[in-house]
Formats: sequence, C-alpha cells, structure tokens
Amino acid sequence: MNARSLNTLLICSLSLLGGCFGPEPVATETETDAGEETGNAETTTSDVSDEPTATSTSGTAPGGSTTTGGEADESSSDDGADDESSSDSSTGEPPPMEYPASCAEWIRDEPGSEDGIYTIDVDGLGGLEPFDVQCDMTTEGGGWTLVALNDETTTFIQFDRDWEEYAAGFGDLPAMNIGWLGNRRLHALTEGGLQLQVRNDVTVHVYDDFSVGDESSNFVLSVQNTPMSNDGGFFVDHHDGHPFSTWDNDNDDNAANCADNNSAGWWYNNCFSVSIASGDRSSPGAQVYWRYAPNFGGPGWVAWIQLWVR
Repeated sequence: MNARSLNTLLICSLSLLGGCFGPEPVATETETDAGEETGNAETTTSDVSDEPTATSTSGTAPGGSTTTGGEADESSSDDGADDESSSDSSTGEPPPMEYPASCAEWIRDEPGSEDGIYTIDVDGLGGLEPFDVQCDMTTEGGGWTLVALNDETTTFIQFDRDWEEYAAGFGDLPAMNIGWLGNRRLHALTEGGLQLQVRNDVTVHVYDDFSVGDESSNFVLSVQNTPMSNDGGFFVDHHDGHPFSTWDNDNDDNAANCADNNSAGWWYNNCFSVSIASGDRSSPGAQVYWRYAPNFGGPGWVAWIQLWVR
C-alpha cells in the first residue's frame, strides 16, 4: 500500500465513524392544509424516510466494491538530499497532503475511478480537515458525494442529535449505513450551489442550486426545483430559505419545537413536508417520507433514502 492510500485509510478510521444512535422519543405531528407536518404532539400523521446505499438513478441499491481514492506512486530514497527536497524548505516538515475537493474533482483528475471511499478536502488549507466520503463514480458520469442517508426508516434509529452534532456530522457514511455529513462540511462543499439528488427505492428527485449557508445563518437552505424534482414542489416550496433546527436550537415557524417533536434536525418550516428522518413513531409501521407521484398531497413511503450532491 502506498503512502497516499495509507493516509486515506487512517483518515477514514478517524473522521466519520462515531455513535449514530440516540434515544428515540415518541413524537407525533399534524399536517397543515399545505401538506406540512406541524409538530403538534397531540395529533398524528404518517411520514416516510429512506434507506441508503450507493445507487443508480433507477433506484436500485448497488453492490459495488469499496475502493480507496488518492493512490499515488510510492517512492523512497536513502539519499538525505532527496528527503530534504520533499519537505518544506522553511520548516523541514513535509508539505500538507493535498486532496481533491469533492468526488467530482476526483473523477475529473482520475477518470475511470471506481465507486468507493475517497478522501476530500473541501476548503484546501482552510479550517476543515480532510475527511472521507462515499463516492458514486458511475451514475450519470459519476462524481457524486454522499451527504446524508437513512436506512432505518421503519425503526426510527434516528437523527435525534443536538446542534453541535449536526454541525460536525455523525454516523458512518462510508459504510453506507446511516448518517449526516455535517452542516459545516455541507456549507463548504455546496457553496456556490450544486445539483442535489434525493434517491430512494421508488424514484429519484433532482434539484438545482442546492447550498447550505454558514453557521451564522443557522445553515439556511437554498434549493431550486427542476423538471425532475418529482415531489409536487413540496421540498422547495416548504423548506427553501429556512434555517436548520435541532431540539436545542429551534429556528422553525411553528409555535412548537419541530425538531424536538419529530426527534430529528431538519430545515423545518411548520414543520415539514418532506424529510429523511422525521416521522410518526406512534403509528405501527410508520415511516418518514419524500413525496412522489401520484399522491403528492400525502405520504410517499420509502424503504431507504440518500442525499447526493455533484
């Protein structure tokens, strides 16, 4: 294994892995006339969510192999002069390892890269350390970075995390299990706007100009519809322009605390029309949902869901 691969694997073991699961409170919510869950704990509706894995736009979960990006030719030298030439001339320390800023840059720099785990550095030598992500290098030319997923849509092993946990990220995205990349990383990765694909076992929803604001904006959401949004307009109409909320930082438009009532952080309005984690846990078999045809006004239950950007 060469040095760059070893560095990638070391970073993978230190970066995203962590506890995914918090206690799961029972919560319910009501649905407004606009089709949005209100978070009133005294009434109930059903919502749906999703399950993650690298997939194609047909909605089928792939069984691709895991690879590690960032491999480079490895060389060594017993010559002290050669060793010094590879280090920083002013400090004698090795220069910082450099990685592409996204999966899209990886495949641009290394055409033919396979699906798998890659190390990215979204802000160069900025404040964010390089971290590992799952890259889809095959769907529509590849270059997709996985930013959130939920494959526990019926059991609600959930996203009931506080503000700092959502800001920093949690879960195990490379293992394709459950998790959130982190709002600080999302801000750096999506600054300027990217295409968002919301994939599930039923269909694929496509959005443009997806970006997450900085922390001073409470990670406000910006997103636009496309002809392939396939959700009746609910995501954009009810969530675009809204800040992120968690149980300990309530920024929604509801008198109640939507994140607390639904045991998940999200870009709540009053409270949600689509979500990858919030749902009615009081109803047997209930799931969270993303709306799809033909019944846009009601729950579109899915078995898994993933958010990818490019």
